[in-house]
Amino acid sequence: MYLIFPSFVFRSLNCAGSVRSAQAMKSRQDGSSLYSVVLLVAANLLIPVALFTFATGFFPYKPFLPGLAQYSDVSEYGPPPSPPFDRLVFMVVDALRR
Repeated sequence: MYLIFPSFVFRSLNCAGSVRSAQAMKSRQDGSSLYSVVLLVAANLLIPVALFTFATGFFPYKPFLPGLAQYSDVSEYGPPPSPPFDRLVFMVVDALRR
């Protein structure tokens, strides 16, 4: 049975340079952990910015217009046409259930 290990594991298992490779591995770990911490902080700072950007685009601002709505006279266009149907039926089909 063969096991596949990364190359730094073999370097740390080497008896001749075990101290040196352990120090190199530790410095590599510190650098990568600092890098991952910086990426984690940057991602956590960008999440509220992304949510705010999405919310302003998806829920646009509706300006408030003061005053009351007024009915304008539409008698110049004639009487409204009669409806072609007596009733209106809304049908909801829920096809997502099993």
